Amino acid sequence: MIGWRIFVSFSLGLFVLTVFACDRKMPDSDQDNSPKVLNVSPVSRSLTLDDTLAWRRRYADLLGKPKETAIERYGQPTSEEEKLTLTWKEGSKTEGRQIMVLLESVGTKTEIIAVKVFAKVDEVLDPMDILKKAHQFNFTTGTYEDTVKHFFIAETKDGRNSFQFEVSDNQVRFHSMMFFSKSNK
Repeated sequence: MIGWRIFVSFSLGLFVLTVFACDRKMPDSDQDNSPKVLNVSPVSRSLTLDDTLAWRRRYADLLGKPKETAIERYGQPTSEEEKLTLTWKEGSKTEGRQIMVLLESVGTKTEIIAVKVFAKVDEVLDPMDILKKAHQFNFTTGTYEDTVKHFFIAETKDGRNSFQFEVSDNQVRFHSMMFFSKSNK
């Protein structure tokens, strides 16, 4: 019985000591008096390399077809730049992703030569998944024009698929996937 009381007293003393140690204040020079901001991010959905390559079946079937095919599928584009780029904002017809198609005019014919699919805000593709298969990709890095934002692109060796990531000081974020009708080399 005495052993039990000693154990309880020891445990209670250890508990009080732990609470005291965790609750003590740091010296003023080490205290951070800045306001605390709670960073709450939306629940992210992890994508795999295969998930993003599967987008080719969903979106890249437009490659080689006239621009009217994309308009029939997604409706009137949100923007049209120089008649060579059509963009649709996120919506039900685009499965919640922003879509951009690049056009090429040859004579009177205008056809889709590339489709860019932007990741949803909550979609995450770990760049390590690509780096683990580096032998299957060619890599490009750079800085966006007129900005200080950086990117890196991993393009499949056949030149038909490219993954674009935005790079900041503390993270690499999946940005978009681009599909080409033929090798763009």
